[in-house]
Amino acid sequence: DPLITKHVRNAVRSMKAKKLMDGTSAHSSLLDSLAQTLQESDNCTKEHVKRTQIMGEKLGIRLGLNDVDLSNLALLCLLHDIGKLGIPLEILNKPGKLTEEEWVMMRSHSEKGYRIAKASKELSDIADLILHHHECWNGKGYPDGLSQEAIPLLSRIIAVVDTYDAMTNDRPYRRALTQTQACRELMRCAGTQFDPYLVSEFIEMLKSMDVIDDNLSQEPNPETEEVSVKPMGLEEEDTTRDRNMYEVVYTKYDLDENLRIVSFDDNFTQMTGYTAEDVKEYQLTQQDLIFPEDLADYLKLVGKHLKRDHEAFLEHRLRMKDGGVRYVYCHGRQYFDSVTRSPRSQVIATDISKSISVSTLIDRERESARRSQQRWEDSIRRDPLTHLLNRMAFQNDVQLKLMDDSVTVVFLMFDLDHFKQCNDEKGHRFGDELLMAFARALTTAVEDCGIAGRMGGDEFGAIIGMDRNSTYDEIEHRVGEIWNVLIQALQKLDDTVTISQGVAIAGEKVHTFNELYKKADMALYEAKNKGRNRYAVYKNEE
Repeated sequence: DPLITKHVRNAVRSMKAKKLMDGTSAHSSLLDSLAQTLQESDNCTKEHVKRTQIMGEKLGIRLGLNDVDLSNLALLCLLHDIGKLGIPLEILNKPGKLTEEEWVMMRSHSEKGYRIAKASKELSDIADLILHHHECWNGKGYPDGLSQEAIPLLSRIIAVVDTYDAMTNDRPYRRALTQTQACRELMRCAGTQFDPYLVSEFIEMLKSMDVIDDNLSQEPNPETEEVSVKPMGLEEEDTTRDRNMYEVVYTKYDLDENLRIVSFDDNFTQMTGYTAEDVKEYQLTQQDLIFPEDLADYLKLVGKHLKRDHEAFLEHRLRMKDGGVRYVYCHGRQYFDSVTRSPRSQVIATDISKSISVSTLIDRERESARRSQQRWEDSIRRDPLTHLLNRMAFQNDVQLKLMDDSVTVVFLMFDLDHFKQCNDEKGHRFGDELLMAFARALTTAVEDCGIAGRMGGDEFGAIIGMDRNSTYDEIEHRVGEIWNVLIQALQKLDDTVTISQGVAIAGEKVHTFNELYKKADMALYEAKNKGRNRYAVYKNEE
């Protein structure tokens, strides 16, 4: 049975993760070694890890994570910054502002951490989680610019917990914020840097622990303005440069008969990243500067040119020491060195990465990749049948709307009455058509001011945003309009299927999706108990 196999595998994975975290287990020696090394480079790490593990576990339990995810979250709290082992200490512990080059190095810690975890069988399950723990909800994080639900859930959790702990504890470059100030910062960045639903649940968790009070204002606090939780390396890119004018950078170097680099000018390191010591230690050759997938075509073209007139002119990708790409235009020629009495080659490689043609090509490739990623991310958020938001995406978007003080959020829950009976009698294909028709009608009914989603099966949800000063009668009139649109759409397909609808209006005491959902669900069942094909409004006690 595939389901039983899946549960067994999950149990084994959970047990392995727990053994790693067990200080008495032989398996934990790897973690002890990594944690100790990281502690030596950052003396705040030990206590920071303890606090994030405690808060992470509490939040994970509140969210209903399974044992595997809870174990992986504990590992992630311990090792999410393990890539900082590859960052120079002078950058890691620098009290002042980092330069652009230092930011690039600092941002690489997530990829370095990924490689460390991927190389270990015990840690491979959290490698992707480490890689993406600095992604942002709005897609402006790193390294891959993932957004919303495309970011792994545990990476989104550690982003919230880690940032909160960093803000509420002293750092060499700033003093700690109070818990209330830190929560205001999380709320301010919900929907841009952080998952809004996770921020909401985290804050509610802190309230239940009496860490903060219930009167948490979302208004900006002047005392927190000097502190930013903006992710590392999200500085605005300078778009003012004129691509028609740029400094020409080139390097000239010589090769022996075996194509080993034997001499080079001062620009070689700037162009390739390799130092004089590297060239000597690695016995660097021309092939080392070419990407493996390009090498066959490169050698073929060079050979063709040299046969003709002992010179070669070629545009290609130059492989830098760190694996980066530099687009170059190369002129190579063969000659006889009278001093060494041996054949040599000379290469002049000019950087054309900033030229108009190459920049345009790169921009097109980036735009194409961005569109592909956008389509992929959108597919993650959508229900495959109805194309409405799936439950997770819907709850996140609703939570973000609840943080907007300028509107009154009205939650609508729908259930198609007698759908199972209709599905059994007329077939699943007809049932699917019915669900799709309802989804289209719901989208049309709320598209001017709301969001629609499929909660699962034949249950749907929607919210509409009303003016903050709207009266109860105005809200009920709008709800009635939506009801009529949906009833008419269903009757065109099947008059045996009806709708039950529950309505809840977010008041001053409703701050979370779960609170509003619970009230709408109670109203839905009240409508069903009264005979179905009707709607009921939850009466707020505020």
